[in-house]
Amino acid sequence: MAKIYHNPPDNLSEIKQYAVTDNVDQIIGAKTIIFYDACSFRFHMNVGNLSPIVEFLKSLDGTVFLTITVLMELSSRTGKLEEKELAYLSYLKDNGIKIAVMFEEEFYDVLRLCFTDTEKVNGFLSEAVKICVPSGSLLKENIIREESLKKQLYQNPGSNTLLAKTFFDFARNGKTESDNLGEIMIVTCMMLLSNIPASDYRIFAISDDKGAIRLFGKMRNRLRNSSREMAVISSPALCWHIWIKKNEIDVKREDILDILSKTTRGGQIKVLCSAMYEMNPVEKKFTAEELSKKICDSKGFRVYS
Repeated sequence: MAKIYHNPPDNLSEIKQYAVTDNVDQIIGAKTIIFYDACSFRFHMNVGNLSPIVEFLKSLDGTVFLTITVLMELSSRTGKLEEKELAYLSYLKDNGIKIAVMFEEEFYDVLRLCFTDTEKVNGFLSEAVKICVPSGSLLKENIIREESLKKQLYQNPGSNTLLAKTFFDFARNGKTESDNLGEIMIVTCMMLLSNIPASDYRIFAISDDKGAIRLFGKMRNRLRNSSREMAVISSPALCWHIWIKKNEIDVKREDILDILSKTTRGGQIKVLCSAMYEMNPVEKKFTAEELSKKICDSKGFRVYS
């Protein structure tokens, strides 16, 4: 069945019932900003015991952000979030996780509260687009064909206060089944937020999309504020973080195996990892059972992504 993408999802008002209303305050006052990608959200909502995931999210002491593009991907079967997705949102909220639902352009609006110079903020957006929208992507091809938008994003951002809304709406309206727009938008928003001055908050993304992880690495290397704590956490890395906190988080071996099994859907998992005494992490493949044993039993073993 062909997927459909509604910008925004048809039941956005229902989705927002599970979210906080003070989005700007959640960003300005947050200790940690956590973007949740669609693929990881789907994996996790099918996990049997959700308590370890929830307890880990609580340990980050932040707010979980769901962008409109991610919600479009989650609602691609019918144009709206269905019962299972809403049930997971409800579970997160009922167990103390703060959730914010945001149009991507609202992150730009936060920057405009920090900087009075609109041209400067548009420059931040232009820089993020140049770095985070990959060459050869459908979005890049669409921008190139739109002469006015291309000029503003790649040549002269100017002081148009509607540039961000125009760009993000253009991107969402061009969403197709074969692209990875949700991940591109998350990394773009992460780079925008990295420009907020005088803040020590952390910016994380939970994603199992390998393209997003590579794109994040490219973006991370280009940041002005290289000291800001930023990371993409894959489900295998999430399991590793949960297990090393087992004295604080009530987690069993079967919980780790269950999360990994939902991630692989019966196949193998490719992870960037290292064993004790290895100087550099390397990419290896494991079954869910093999990786769960490594995480739980191998001293010094670490999963990076």
